[in-house]
Order: sequence, then C-alpha cells, then structure tokens
Amino acid sequence: MSSDILDDLNRAIIAALQENPSRTNKDIGETLGVSEPTVANRIRALEDANILRVMMQRDMHALGYSVFALVDLNVEGRTPENVAEDLAKLDACTSVSVAMSSPDIFANINAPDGAALQRIVDEQIAKIEGIASYEVNTALEIVKLDPRFGKLGSE
Repeated sequence: MSSDILDDLNRAIIAALQENPSRTNKDIGETLGVSEPTVANRIRALEDANILRVMMQRDMHALGYSVFALVDLNVEGRTPENVAEDLAKLDACTSVSVAMSSPDIFANINAPDGAALQRIVDEQIAKIEGIASYEVNTALEIVKLDPRFGKLGSE
C-alpha cells in the first residue's frame, strides 16, 4: 500500500482518527459500516506502510516549555545531512530539516525559558562540527502547529 493508492475507506479511517485518536476500532467500524477487524487490519497496513501512526501529543506549555525557537544554520566543512543527523540527536531539537537554499538547515527547539535556550545553543548546537553560523529566531506566539503530519519511517 502506498500513499497514491489510498482508497476512500482508508481516508475515512484516517479522518476518524484525526478527529479523535482514542476512538475504538469498533466505533470507527460502526460509523463507516465495516467490521472492527477490517478497521484494525486497515490501520495496521497503514502503519506498516508508514502512512499512519496513532500517537499521543503533548502540550509543550503544560510540560514547562514556554520558548519555541527556529534556528537557521549554515554549514561548512561537512554535508548538511551529516550536521542535521548530529542535531537530530539533541533532545531539545524537536524537528530538524535540510533546506534547498540558505540557510542549510532549520532546527526547531523547545526550551523552558530564554536562559535555557541560550544554554542549548551555546553548549550543544554551537559545538557541533561543521556549523559555520547560525541565527536563532524565537517565536512570540505559535499561531498554527499542525500535528497531522510528520515523518514516519526511515526514508
């Protein structure tokens, strides 16, 4: 199964789980007019194909993270992919992306406060080999953070 052959039932199951991830397979099946095992098998196949993962989402503010920053990084002496792999190992980095142009890499960071953000940048990020320069952009307010999409699997 691949993303280009998702049928209407798979899309309906995904929509039901997006609306309420804790819905039971039985409830989804009753709503969609299919059996509970059909829903379970479809979800398993979607998970196996890295199209879907049912998971919890935490509120960063409730967990004590009041600072959200986007760090733009330029790389020299190493490939952006290798530097990005090192960044991805840091617990503070919630997302790391290699870009097509300058900057070479974008990294999202959650921190409890400005001082913690500064320590993360100075003591962890700046010490990664290959980082030529960086700029930290702190968000004043998160207007939209869509939890429906993420990278699943290793590709």
